[in-house]
Amino acid sequence: MLDRVAGERMLTRIDGLAAELAALRAELEAQLPPAGNGLDGSADDFAPEHLLEVSTASERFGVPCDTLRLWARTAGCGRKAGGRWVLSALRLRRHLRE
Repeated sequence: MLDRVAGERMLTRIDGLAAELAALRAELEAQLPPAGNGLDGSADDFAPEHLLEVSTASERFGVPCDTLRLWARTAGCGRKAGGRWVLSALRLRRHLRE
């Protein structure tokens, strides 16, 4: 069982981490393109500037490579290019939000 001081220290740390996460979220949202950018399907999701290789998408989205290949085949998040899977960052974002 924690004593009062240790518990308060942990709560203070949690509050600080929550504030840092909120700031990171706001920073990321500020960097996202405005509506009508393909997040709603209005732009060319497979334009070269939106494509990621599987390993890059795995690092960026925190999803295993095998799962990304499956989503590319079954959920329409990617396509084959030169014998390798490439994924649309826009379609991945939409898929993860669903």
